[in-house]
Amino acid sequence: MESGRFDLALINFRKASALEPDKLLTSVQIAWCLHKLKDYGAAIDVYEIVLQQRPDYGVAHAYLALALAEVGRQQEAVEEIRRGFRTQPRMEHRGFFEFRLGQLLSGLNRYEEAVEPLQDLVRARPNDASARYSLGYAYGQLQRYDDALKEFQESDRLHPNWPGTLYSLGVSFAAIGQFDKAVVQYLQAIQLDPMDADTHFNLGVAYGQLGQHDDEIAEYKKAAAISPDDFTILINLALAYSQSGRHEAAIAAWNNMIESKPEDIAALTGLSLEYERLGRYHEGLELAEKVARINPNSAISQGNVASFQNRLGNYNDALKIARYAIELDPNFPDAHGHAGFALNELGDHNAAVAEHLCVLKLRPDSVHAFVNLGCSYLELGRNLDAVESLRRAIELKPDCIEAHDNLGAALLKNGDRSGALEQLRIVKQLNSNFEGELSKQFAAEANPPR
Repeated sequence: MESGRFDLALINFRKASALEPDKLLTSVQIAWCLHKLKDYGAAIDVYEIVLQQRPDYGVAHAYLALALAEVGRQQEAVEEIRRGFRTQPRMEHRGFFEFRLGQLLSGLNRYEEAVEPLQDLVRARPNDASARYSLGYAYGQLQRYDDALKEFQESDRLHPNWPGTLYSLGVSFAAIGQFDKAVVQYLQAIQLDPMDADTHFNLGVAYGQLGQHDDEIAEYKKAAAISPDDFTILINLALAYSQSGRHEAAIAAWNNMIESKPEDIAALTGLSLEYERLGRYHEGLELAEKVARINPNSAISQGNVASFQNRLGNYNDALKIARYAIELDPNFPDAHGHAGFALNELGDHNAAVAEHLCVLKLRPDSVHAFVNLGCSYLELGRNLDAVESLRRAIELKPDCIEAHDNLGAALLKNGDRSGALEQLRIVKQLNSNFEGELSKQFAAEANPPR
């Protein structure tokens, strides 16, 4: 019914109420017209008057709940729905209550509580596509993805070709790592609703997980065209450019975001890290320092500055900033890592070991921490400890070239020349142009000083 027709209906119901003021159904109809005309406050007032006269009027509780939800009073809405449960025995109305209660609880992020009434509704109405969908959504928010898939698939069977269900199927498949199936669902949803930015975005994410970066970028572009101010889309687009080796396109994408929002921390940080990948450390440091000025109490921001200072060989500055980051957040592992790297380069190897061990306490599977710890042990002459640490790094990341290189150096210092040569072979296999510590040691052996 159009708003003008609700205006007319409201006039007629008010006339009827004047003739029969005790007829509560007419009052409920007046309130519903007010609700549809978005005069929620007035609707709430009428529903409450009705319920004062007849507290067991279940439908009035339900409609009052809807009006309360419209004005952001969700918790009160939940309580009204529950009152409706207690006062309305008829199953056709209970289904309405269960559905609304589940939706309201989901809206409050109380998904555990939402599941039970929705399960009851699905048992009572197994062919209700909306109930199936709502239960699937609650399951998804609880990370019960197999259950969510079952409900979404049933919802799609009962009500085929609804884009929302197809999208949710895609999200559920992606959540369990089945990105190829997620792509199929997203593509079907896009055929039905080509202007949904979220579907294009999530399709791009799925393509990225499958290594199809051209398709990933294309979908992010489509999503950005629909929703040009959504920085999540733009950030993913820039990252996709970077991951596919299109660094200049990534830099342009980050700069476009910064032009729109000059102090956006995510964009500034993203561009600084892009410069780091390209070895443009001075430009990266300038941006990292800008972020740290914008957000001076962020350990992450300060840690990024320390990282660039280490990259540039400014170890005293790096150590000072890393220690400040540790003051801000003693449990931030990267700050300890940056401090450890700087200490190692400054010759304080015991202190460096302590920082690397701190990283591993906070992040036990950190490959970089094991590599850096191994390097510090090497400097201290603790070659067996170095070997153990570097082997652990290789267990975690078999293609870590720095770990193989330093392991070879440690083995060579231990007199295991064949083991060192094997590590050199692996290093050259990983990157024939890599020249690390091990290559230097073998070169020194081949060309001893005269």
